[in-house]
Amino acid sequence: MRGNMRGGAALLDVSVGVVTILFTLSLLGAWILFKVLKSKAIITKPEYQVGGAAAGFLLIYAALYQSYTGLANIDGVRAQLTGCKTSLAAEADFVSVRGTIEPKLRYANAFVATNESQVDVQGKFTLRVRAKDLKTGHSPALWIVNDQQKYFLNLDEQDLTQSLVFKIPVEDRP
Repeated sequence: MRGNMRGGAALLDVSVGVVTILFTLSLLGAWILFKVLKSKAIITKPEYQVGGAAAGFLLIYAALYQSYTGLANIDGVRAQLTGCKTSLAAEADFVSVRGTIEPKLRYANAFVATNESQVDVQGKFTLRVRAKDLKTGHSPALWIVNDQQKYFLNLDEQDLTQSLVFKIPVEDRP
């Protein structure tokens, strides 16, 4: 009886068939434990006390019900797993961009919109960037910046697969 019932009755999470099966298994388990194996059990609460086969039945039913509801939530777990796989696939879109600035700039940084790398003394840098911008689908843009100068380069697919040499225009060289 999953879903809405007529007359605005509340939603039921467990079908009658499932309840019947859980009830039957609990009854069978209690019969085996208390009739055949001569077990003993007591449940004591401030409101009530249950002993013998009835207590065994309630304990078995509660355990089976908890197991069933955990398994019934498998669709939610699968949806969560799909979301995680999608996130991992998006991470796979990242590539490393390695480059060298010629001539070397002192105290420069290389960056794209979401990542930054300090340029070392030999003018080299490495950045992890997405191969395509998620919003526009374009290749990323690279900026090289120091205290006095700013340089901009739109990266293409070839720049993302090989070591990049960023040449500073002659008129801007220190």
